This record gives sequence, C-alpha cells and structure tokens, in this order.
Amino acid sequence: MLTHLNALAKTLSIRARYGVVLILALLGADLTSRLNDAALSTITERQIAQRQYGGANQTIDLSTWRERSGLTAQALTLWQEEQWRGTTPGIIAAGIQSRLAQIGREMGITAIQIEVDPNPVKIVKTRGLRYRVIGRASSAKQFAHFFGSIEELSPRMFTDELSLTLNEDGMAAFELSGAAPIDVTVTPQGGSRAGSEE
Repeated sequence: MLTHLNALAKTLSIRARYGVVLILALLGADLTSRLNDAALSTITERQIAQRQYGGANQTIDLSTWRERSGLTAQALTLWQEEQWRGTTPGIIAAGIQSRLAQIGREMGITAIQIEVDPNPVKIVKTRGLRYRVIGRASSAKQFAHFFGSIEELSPRMFTDELSLTLNEDGMAAFELSGAAPIDVTVTPQGGSRAGSEE
C-alpha cells in the first residue's frame, strides 16, 4: 500500500500535494479535537461520579433517585432532538435530502447529487437512513466548510465514508456517505416533523 501511495504522490502536482496535506491536517485536527473533547468529558464525568458516589457504604435516598430520573429524562430528550423525525421514512428522507441540498447551495457546492435511501437500516441501537452526496468544491477549504456543516447538523448526520480528489485546477471533487438516525412517529393529528424545520 505504501508503494501505491508513493506512486500516487509522484503523479500529483506540488499544489495538489499541498492540498492533500491540508485536508489531512484539517481532518487530523478535527479528530484530535473530538478525541480531546471525549477524554475531557469522560474525566469530568468520572470526577462527578466519584464526588457523588464516593462512599461505598453511602445510602442513596429518594432525592438521589429523583435526580437520576431527571438526568435520564434530559438525556432521552437530547437524544430525541438528535434524530430526524417524520411520519414515514420517505418523509424523513425528503427532509434530509432537502437539508443537504440547502447546505450545498449555501456553501457554493457545484454538480451536487444527493441520494437518501428511504429504507431504514440498523445503526448501533437505533434505526437510520443512509445518504450519499457527490459534488465539486472550488477549493479544499470550501469542501472543509461544507463537510463541517454536515457534521455539526442537528438533527445529526454521521459520515462514515469520504473520498476526496484535488484536481490541478484547485477544484475538489468529493463523495461522502453516512447515516442519519431517525424516529418514525405518528402524531395524533396526523402531522409530522421531518428534519429540524420545527
């Protein structure tokens, strides 16, 4: 694989090599930041747990259970806010496709093609819809902004595959795909909420 990468590096111009290095540095910085945030969160949670539950012989009273119940309800609410909602997977898929198209327009992405499969798949312990986006950005920086906007969406979208090609003219052709967690709900009045529009 190393010889393949060396051969690929020799075929790229200096400008394209710098672009690839820039993209890898941006992705590395983002990954490092996410890992640091996760580590800090884990340390903080551990410290809180040690303070709250430090005594092995400590008895837990009713107020502690009420507090835990409240925290659980908050966590459930936060998770529900991170899911795309609608009355059918097809309605949710349309909301996801519409939101991706909007982000593409806002970021100036050209030749954009968006596919959202309305057939739910299992992702971790929930259901989700697979999506795929193909397009062209005028630069690696423009692509990085587009990608960052997708990763920061609420409801969430999780990218699990990414292909990026930097052309000698500076254009960045890309293809990315992933999954979005969904919650198909039937409301009493028959209305729906797809995406984050409501």
